[in-house]
Amino acid sequence: MPASRALLAAVLLLAACGRARPERLAGRPEGLRRPYGLAQDDARLYWTDRGVEGDPASGAIRSVAKTGGPVATLVTGVSPWAYFCCVADGRVYWTEYDTGRVRRVAVRGGPAETWEGGRESPGQITARAGVVTWVEYGGNAVRRRGTGARAAALVARAEGPQAVAVDEEAVYWTETGDPPVLRRRGLAGGPVTTLAEVKPECWLVPAGDALAWTETRGPVRACPRRGGPIRVLGAIAHSGGYAAAAGGFLFWSEEADGVLRRVPLAGGRAETLWARLPHPCVMVADRDAVYWTDAAAAAVFRYPLRDGAGRPPRD
Repeated sequence: MPASRALLAAVLLLAACGRARPERLAGRPEGLRRPYGLAQDDARLYWTDRGVEGDPASGAIRSVAKTGGPVATLVTGVSPWAYFCCVADGRVYWTEYDTGRVRRVAVRGGPAETWEGGRESPGQITARAGVVTWVEYGGNAVRRRGTGARAAALVARAEGPQAVAVDEEAVYWTETGDPPVLRRRGLAGGPVTTLAEVKPECWLVPAGDALAWTETRGPVRACPRRGGPIRVLGAIAHSGGYAAAAGGFLFWSEEADGVLRRVPLAGGRAETLWARLPHPCVMVADRDAVYWTDAAAAAVFRYPLRDGAGRPPRD
């Protein structure tokens, strides 16, 4: 058995708790190389498959149904530095850190379009209500653009913006300055509010009435979206982690330790759902499952939150 297949087999034999097990939706047999960024709509998952340096045809945007099935390649020629993506208006949008472009392709596939060019190291990207928002690491800006409008700087003088999230009222972002902070600004403009001091390399998740976030070698925390008392939900031992919320829980992965964890958003004990994942990356969630990419396993995984009868799996 090839080493990669043996590694995946070992992962799937390691139970952490409950009856649910990770399910591989796509992997090397379907052509995956280095999947990283992940986004979803109601029925499908979309991800950046970053490819390798010197092989411009190896990078791609790919898609699979949330329930599994054939993997679709929407477009090739994606940068090896395309870490993040989102879905809006029937298109997948992604940033390319090295080329300074924000690109897009139809969810059914087709030619890629350079939607924004000349940007300064664009990174994390998200979408809500047909508006795409992203950070520019080199430009120290948070920009947003409707799918038919021109880009505008919602925040023009950020100090090393890194993570970003948007809800119906505001944009939230982290800055890697001294000290690193989590900030908020209304979508209509107005003053910038500092919600918390943080450790860098965060991932932000609007969840219910709260904003939750992970930190590098630090706590998983949450606070009211307009600011207020900060609650500690859990802890990350050695690395940064990506996160998603669904069903009253916050889920997160830890890249270095390779674990999938969850904690009730209302408070309670954090638990490990699965351990010894090779290298979990960006994750999303819905009422049925948690999904994530794994760069080391060259795979996209699904962890079911409901059984065949629509019930949560029992411990």
